[in-house]
Amino acid sequence: MSRADRRREARRRRAAASETPGSGSRGPDSLDGAAGKGPVSDAVGPASDDPAVAVPASDAPASDAPAVASAAQDERMGSGALLTVVAAAASLVVVAGVLRLWDLPLAPFHNDEGVNGWFTSQLLHSGTWAYDPANYHGPTLFYAAAASAILIGLGDLSMRLVPAVFGLATLGLVLLTGRWIGRAGALAAAALLAVSPGMVFFSRYAIHEMLLVFFTLAFVLAAARWWESGRIGFLLAAAGALAGMFTTKETAIITVVALGLAAVCVIVYERFAPRLLRRPTRFAPAPGATTEGGSTIAPPGMPRPGAGRAPRVDVDPLARFGGRDRLLLSLLAAAAVFAAVWVVLFSSLFTNFPAGVVDSLRSLTFWTQTSGATQVSGPLTYVGWMAEEELPILLLGLAGSAWVVLEGRSRFALFVAAWATGLLLAYSLLGYKTPWLMLNWLLPYALVAGHALARAWAGRRLLVRIGAAVVFVGALVLSGAQAIQLAFRDYDVDENAYVYVQTKRDVLDLVDWLGAEDERRGTDGQLGIVLMTPDYWPLPWYLRGDTKAGFYGKVVDVAAPVQIVKEDQLEMLPAGFADRYDEVARYTLRPGVELVVFVAREP
Repeated sequence: MSRADRRREARRRRAAASETPGSGSRGPDSLDGAAGKGPVSDAVGPASDDPAVAVPASDAPASDAPAVASAAQDERMGSGALLTVVAAAASLVVVAGVLRLWDLPLAPFHNDEGVNGWFTSQLLHSGTWAYDPANYHGPTLFYAAAASAILIGLGDLSMRLVPAVFGLATLGLVLLTGRWIGRAGALAAAALLAVSPGMVFFSRYAIHEMLLVFFTLAFVLAAARWWESGRIGFLLAAAGALAGMFTTKETAIITVVALGLAAVCVIVYERFAPRLLRRPTRFAPAPGATTEGGSTIAPPGMPRPGAGRAPRVDVDPLARFGGRDRLLLSLLAAAAVFAAVWVVLFSSLFTNFPAGVVDSLRSLTFWTQTSGATQVSGPLTYVGWMAEEELPILLLGLAGSAWVVLEGRSRFALFVAAWATGLLLAYSLLGYKTPWLMLNWLLPYALVAGHALARAWAGRRLLVRIGAAVVFVGALVLSGAQAIQLAFRDYDVDENAYVYVQTKRDVLDLVDWLGAEDERRGTDGQLGIVLMTPDYWPLPWYLRGDTKAGFYGKVVDVAAPVQIVKEDQLEMLPAGFADRYDEVARYTLRPGVELVVFVAREP
């Protein structure tokens, strides 16, 4: 059966169903009208005030709506096409898993990874952790890493397994966006992210950013589903995800502001776009409308949204939430969930209460001061970095954003485009810049890019479809090649934008040498190393088992079998040092930090 024949058959079945008494006239992408719910694409902002797009009441329960939508879509796709989608998603997850999990300990720990690993080890040994708002981020990573260490043992693998798992889970959430941007759009977005150099690299990096990205997307999806359905379960999930954002990293406040402004942008767009574009927007489907690629299409005989007038249907705007009283109780329950997660984690399971909670509220002040004092770069830095490392997502994301604005078919896509652009602008205006922050807008730009690619592929013009396929495949090949090269070969090459003050692989040779020296001397891991260098992270992580190791950060006169100094400290060594120690090797810790290793002369 051809595609046109399948469409005609689907329309015939919907027309027959609409004539059945009590069946209602509900399109597969709309939720239960009796509960006052809008269309599935209505993720943000109020339902349209245009009477022509009002969704009529239905006698079906709200819980049936997603099933109806999914069943209708599956019917249109056919079992063969659905199997293809499942196979594509499974293949995508396998590829993403290999890129994120293969040989995780390969690269030496970054300075920040070493600090995070040290805190995790202290948490495991003492059972508590004290939040420091002046220097470090929230506790989510440490508790997740502690759980990982309990399962497989504390080490490089257990630390990096946490962001890798969250990176894969983020792709799982991206696949769920097919509800709004279509299955093809969700698959395209997930594929772009699966091979994104930044997403791969920092999924193999034991820092907080991948966790923040996961919780952000979880919050957006849960909030969107609650707005559609009014079900308290989605609201509680959104509250938990929002708390996860804040207990992971203080920059969550920037994301929350960007999400709020994105919602405002969609509302403003709904109000003024029809006049500016001189045509109606089409967010809500007319009764009986179908969906393709996440967009609504009016069936034969039905006017397009905004074309003509129909009697207004008065619907209680709070009906979907069960009324005002139930909505208030739901919001209170959500606030309780948010507060519980916040207090439990920041208080280190109440072992640092209330100090940890109070410090968490002071963190924004410290972060604001730091953001303008260190690692400062110009406003176009992120655009340059993205052009170097994420050119496919950058170009497709910007083009897709323009597409969804001009097309005006998907509220969700518009919201995501505003979210991505808002974060890019916000972080570009801030002086403080680090490359891992780009993950926060790479994700929404990939969603918009996937939506636009799917819309282009679903078009009727053969050249457009071929062009979309070529661009998509080219993007995957380019990004995949860069991701493999970065993650497995050039992970400490400074010319790469993502390699940011990265520890050199030389350090792993130093660690191996220290292990061999410990074995030669028979000190059973207690070699007793003195580190005078002020730059020594992540060495405390690698030497965590040596209780005799001393990290002084300055020149001292302390006897030890092994002494490590920074090259510019050689002239400051204490008198007689050269008579007692021999230089045996030099290693590069990171750019500009050369370490010199001395060994005590044996009598």
